[in-house]
Amino acid sequence: MVMRLILWLLGLIVLSACTAVPELSKGAAGGAAAPIAIVGVTVIPMTEESALLPNYTVVIRDGKIAAVGPRGKLAIPAGAVIIDGTGRFLMPGLTDAHVHLEYIENPDILKLFVANGVTTIRSMDGRPFILGWRERTSSGDLIGPRIITAGPIIDGSPPARDDNLAAADATASRAAVAAQKQQGYDFIKAYSNLSSETYDELIREAELRGLKVAGHIPRAVPLDRAIAAQWSIEHLGDFAAVVTAEDESPVPGWARRSLAAPLSSSRLQALARQLATAGVWVVPTSVQQDRSLAPDIELKAWLVDPQMRNIPSFALEQWKGATSWWQRLDAGDWALVGQARKNRLMMISEFREAGVRMAIGSDTPNPFVIPGASVHLELANFVAAGFSPAESLAAATIEPARMLDLDQVQGSVEAGKRADLLLLYANPLDDIANAAARVGIFLSGRWFSEQELQSMAQDLARATPTTQRVQ
Repeated sequence: MVMRLILWLLGLIVLSACTAVPELSKGAAGGAAAPIAIVGVTVIPMTEESALLPNYTVVIRDGKIAAVGPRGKLAIPAGAVIIDGTGRFLMPGLTDAHVHLEYIENPDILKLFVANGVTTIRSMDGRPFILGWRERTSSGDLIGPRIITAGPIIDGSPPARDDNLAAADATASRAAVAAQKQQGYDFIKAYSNLSSETYDELIREAELRGLKVAGHIPRAVPLDRAIAAQWSIEHLGDFAAVVTAEDESPVPGWARRSLAAPLSSSRLQALARQLATAGVWVVPTSVQQDRSLAPDIELKAWLVDPQMRNIPSFALEQWKGATSWWQRLDAGDWALVGQARKNRLMMISEFREAGVRMAIGSDTPNPFVIPGASVHLELANFVAAGFSPAESLAAATIEPARMLDLDQVQGSVEAGKRADLLLLYANPLDDIANAAARVGIFLSGRWFSEQELQSMAQDLARATPTTQRVQ
């Protein structure tokens, strides 16, 4: 107990010292910020060359990593702000490769990602205001992660969801892709009700205009075609039909898509090999399915999670409302829920063994999938599926950077890359949960202590409903 108290007090001392960094690093009279040198830190570079670089110095200048080298051998620039990194760990910021920003038209949601160490997000259903956020976060005018965004979801007619963009035929599909290119969106999101004809035209038009296509596998499109054509496939549920055992017992529709039915090992292995050979990315978002159904004891635990205090009350009430039908489930249904979780982990494990390219994504803000915090739950799911902590972290750092063609500018701790960094109290390679034990973060070289991050996270809780809805 005494030792824990001492460590806690030491943590406060370090936190207090780090909190002063942003003020100390500002240049005089509006001049350039002073460089920062983190000295004596253990670097987790997320490169193939090394897992750990102990007792290193990292220099940050003008929002980028200026230099990385052994302590005592790397020159520290004159006038640099010194941060003692002894006993601390430095790694790249995290990426959430599947988020939805369209439901809360309030930029404070972006702070919740940053407060949980997420410095890049891939938005899966764009809106003009999200394009505005993208530009403002890029310029530093708005605190938030780097945003890569699809345009509005392109679906068939009728669309699977009311707010999807319906493309009734090939002409409409081409026009939708052309418009989204002109508006400045980064990629195209395809959805479930596209016909085979409109899907094929969407793929052709996107390729013509230099846009990648991510999303669901439309029901009318053969799996082989989607695997060959798409940049990424979102969620695991779209694979349910091809991995379910032929002699599976009948299960309800909701349970089948959540992968509760018995899986065929041979079919799953064949799918994994096909995905790996094609090089298509898969974003499992297993945490969203985990939180789509749970018995009362789990739900009560979620509701008392301190992170829930950062969710607007109107959103939390909508989330709670989504659980009303759970009361109708019986013991057999709950057994299916448990089996589905095991099956999802089995799929992720098989994909790993086959070398499928995967990235961490959460599908936030689906009910109880908290922006930012849910990335850490998905990291834990990857470890539970057989990933090492290092492999799990790679799926949230350097792998999504490669996916987004940004690996030359982010995703690892190397000179010349963006200074999007997490400073941690403990080694996440020992325990993936340590990725959430932050001293603070650097966002494009700007320092935020953990105390500041948690204060910032509370801003979203004060948000009120807007024209957008929460799922």
